[in-house]
Amino acid sequence: MPDTTMPLPTGRAAMMHLSNLLPVVPLLPLWLWLSMKDSHPYLDHHGREAVRLHFAIWGWFSMILLIMFGPAIFNFFVPGLAALNQAVGINLLKVMSVALLIYAAAMWGWVPAILLVVFGFAIADLFMQAPIPADFTVISQALGIGLFKTMGVVLVTYVIAAAIKALDHVPYAYPSLLCFSSPRKKIYMDWLNEQQAA
Repeated sequence: MPDTTMPLPTGRAAMMHLSNLLPVVPLLPLWLWLSMKDSHPYLDHHGREAVRLHFAIWGWFSMILLIMFGPAIFNFFVPGLAALNQAVGINLLKVMSVALLIYAAAMWGWVPAILLVVFGFAIADLFMQAPIPADFTVISQALGIGLFKTMGVVLVTYVIAAAIKALDHVPYAYPSLLCFSSPRKKIYMDWLNEQQAA
């Protein structure tokens, strides 16, 4: 049973959030949360939020990579897919898009999954007979670079804000749109109110 009478470990909670700024160390927020979650509910709350953001970062970046390099990869496989589609009699890209919908929904939530499948169906219908034009490939790569930069600024801003809130004894929850899931702030606030009432 954690000792809730001791002062809040704000420095360690802030460190969990700031660990998201080190993407070269995979799963660092998860490791920090698992090693500190039982010592105090405050650390458990902030650790869960840091982990939630960490997995969302990987989800967003993999979608951006798909936007950047998807058309080039698609061009590589179009001749073989077109021949296979004629032999089988169905559009295999649409079948793969539905499979991707189920996987993406389980990993990232329904909103990005549906966007990903709509993009996949558009590609399947527009470009099945011919390769993707080179201009589209260049535009998708430029769009991906812009999204990488924008996402980097947004993530650094939210991570620093969360670390400051953790140092100020405030439970923080990342926005649902950023993390594809509902925040756990209410659960922690209910626990905090019970502790203050006791």
